[in-house]
Amino acid sequence: MLKDQPPERSKSPRRSRDKFNEAPSKNSVCRPHEKGFPHMYVSRDVGVFNRCPNCGAGGITFDGIKKLYCQECSFTLFHNVAAAVAAVLEYGEQIVLIKRSQEPGKGKLDLPGGFVDPDESAEEAVRREIREELSMELGTLKYLGSSPNTYEYMGVTYKTCDLFFSSRIDALPKVFDKTEIEELVLAKPSEVPAEKIAFESGRVCLSQLVQNV
Repeated sequence: MLKDQPPERSKSPRRSRDKFNEAPSKNSVCRPHEKGFPHMYVSRDVGVFNRCPNCGAGGITFDGIKKLYCQECSFTLFHNVAAAVAAVLEYGEQIVLIKRSQEPGKGKLDLPGGFVDPDESAEEAVRREIREELSMELGTLKYLGSSPNTYEYMGVTYKTCDLFFSSRIDALPKVFDKTEIEELVLAKPSEVPAEKIAFESGRVCLSQLVQNV
């Protein structure tokens, strides 16, 4: 394991997979939508997703996949799949993993990465995430593949498509974002127990790495 000795430093606003790590306000309540929409924090006064945000009617339906539809005014909202990225940082025969300090998956291992921002390519996103989380600039990127994933946070279930890239590094990270990372772990992919990995997409990625050795 790598030593946890990051100095104090200023940071840009976080935009990673844990950018929603804020407690709900006192004016919020967690309740399920009557038509089957996943639990989410909604305003006590407005009743988001119980009433149409366009006309205010209560006839909102959910198709069980991604579509919310108002029967009164035909307003439609798609809860689409979110794009996320992760980096396999290769240091010799080992890779750099993070131990998550936030839910979901707190205390488990993960590959560094996060959500893709609007108007950002996957390559730009993975470089930004590594810069923000590990204060590193990546060199050449190699696309490894993608895998679907389920990311549950604050009562909302997000379906994601996780894109994986690899990049060789000549030096280990010296600092990292302690708000999201408890510690860094250096290991061979074959040495990482599947049950210790936070997300299914990460388990798939590491399994493929082991098979391709």
